[in-house]
Amino acid sequence: MRLIQFWSPGVPSAPASPATPNAPGSGSVRIGVVDDNGNVTDITPADGSIRTTNDMIALAVREQTTIADIALHLRDDIDLRGARLNSFKYKDLDIAPAIDRPHLLMPVLAPEVWGGDAIYAASIEQRRAYDASLGDLYERAFKGPRAALFFKGTATRCVGPNAPVRIRRDSELTIAEPEVALILDASGNIIAYTLAFDVTALDIERDNPLYLSLAKLYQGSCALGPALYTADPLGRQEKDATVGPLELDYRVLDADGSTIIYQAQSSTASMARSFADLIAALMSDNPIANATVLLTGAGALPPTNQPLQVGQIVEISNAQIGTLRNPVERAAAIAGRGSTAELATPNVNPNPQPAAGQ
Repeated sequence: MRLIQFWSPGVPSAPASPATPNAPGSGSVRIGVVDDNGNVTDITPADGSIRTTNDMIALAVREQTTIADIALHLRDDIDLRGARLNSFKYKDLDIAPAIDRPHLLMPVLAPEVWGGDAIYAASIEQRRAYDASLGDLYERAFKGPRAALFFKGTATRCVGPNAPVRIRRDSELTIAEPEVALILDASGNIIAYTLAFDVTALDIERDNPLYLSLAKLYQGSCALGPALYTADPLGRQEKDATVGPLELDYRVLDADGSTIIYQAQSSTASMARSFADLIAALMSDNPIANATVLLTGAGALPPTNQPLQVGQIVEISNAQIGTLRNPVERAAAIAGRGSTAELATPNVNPNPQPAAGQ
């Protein structure tokens, strides 16, 4: 099953309350099930009991069930009440975000996003080609007893499908690393899978490995989407389970998408560590919350003589999950600039203005 979150203008969240009032025509976050024909069924309950996929995850944990099972119950409940099932075409939602039209959002608002590194041999080879000492550092982590993890950020540092990922203003060599992402509950069980771009300022990382947080963590440095994928119709997975190898196609395109600048394929079958290994490392003396996202490393990396350029488009595709597509822009000195994540947050202006004097 594939679940998405999308923005629907003119459809207020229900019921409105003094704590989270709905501005007239402001719209709301909706939850949809995507079928094999590209049709999206809106399963958001009218009573407001479940507003986001985060609510579904919390309910699944409480009820010891799965988000796919909850999705089926929500759809059946709408049928039983005789209410009309609102439907959309997925392709009509897979567009650049704008407040006045329906569009895809991040499939989950992660309280924390973590990343795994030195998981694929390709990452060591690339770092060594760029800088021998950096390659040696990665190889030690690759062969070491512990998985190498880093903190990637929070939902406000992330963007959803078709929203721009960013190049730091002080970086001239930034890459977008295509990865499978795990959505976890607080016990470390895999709730679902999605795709991710781990955007990295490689030149900053090379300058000093202690700058890793600067290279990895900034607004627009992570993209998540397009959907939450569960391995079977009821989504039953445990932390030591696997959906089998997930095959990824990665492309960097020019601004209009007509020219392929770089492309590569990878598979989770080439991972040196299992999902279970990465989850165990993450949870070692480190409590996590429901809906935590764990990126699992990149097996396809662009050459360092082809850094991201403003105006390019990056794409990652998987047959089960779909295609995550993001344009590339340069980070700007704009205080409080909104992200797609904020469209799913009550009482946040999705189009804030630049700070005075900027």
